[in-house]
Amino acid sequence: MDFNPVRQTLQDAIEHLYLTFQHYRLKTTIYACPYCVSDGDHAKLHTKPLRKLTDNDLEKYAFKALTTWGDADDFRHFLPRLFELEVLHPQRIVGLSDPEILFGKLAYADWHTWDIAEQRGIHAYFEALWSYVVLTHEPTPWTYSDDYLCGIGRAVQTVTPFLLQWQSFLTRTAMENLQRFLEQNENDIMQRGALKNSFWDKNSQQMQEVVVWVLNPRTVATFEAAFEAHIDTSIADTLANIIDKFHTLKRYA
Repeated sequence: MDFNPVRQTLQDAIEHLYLTFQHYRLKTTIYACPYCVSDGDHAKLHTKPLRKLTDNDLEKYAFKALTTWGDADDFRHFLPRLFELEVLHPQRIVGLSDPEILFGKLAYADWHTWDIAEQRGIHAYFEALWSYVVLTHEPTPWTYSDDYLCGIGRAVQTVTPFLLQWQSFLTRTAMENLQRFLEQNENDIMQRGALKNSFWDKNSQQMQEVVVWVLNPRTVATFEAAFEAHIDTSIADTLANIIDKFHTLKRYA
């Protein structure tokens, strides 16, 4: 298999999560709503070492964590494996859980109050994850970039660094992902000044940051400069389409 530095950076970030959260041990009993979580569900969490737990073992926990199953320390125990399973299994159409749901759990856990090393580890993971998604995932009707931007946006205090990172990735896959993202969201931006993904809080600062970035004249100017610099390359047509989308959105929003 060819070495992929973007994937390796993500794997390194995940390994760092394991090291950072290793002192959070699995409890013998994890409190849960007795009407929501069965004995069999509990048993799945205790039958294997953390790194051996599968999507099937953790799927229900990932959905119910912190709302009806376990507390923040329990979530921190499972976090490295949950975040690993979310992205590193290419045979799945989607990861362990919707990234919007899984990463949104961090807000429930009030993770911005955690130890600074834990916060840094999660930020490093998100940065590596975003590069991996935008640069390596081919856009599909169920585009990954939209899901993961929303998921990250539900966790972090600002998405602007991720948007600036995206516009710096002048590769075919990154630009095709951006074109697909604009196509998916153009009607909602024009009609509601919002994004299509229903997991966004319509009043959230993070969603508004994305809309403002799309409509900002400086954003389209950046892509126009990129088009001039890459006019004879394979990404020129995609850049031209992106620029057209930006101008259309600006005109009708």
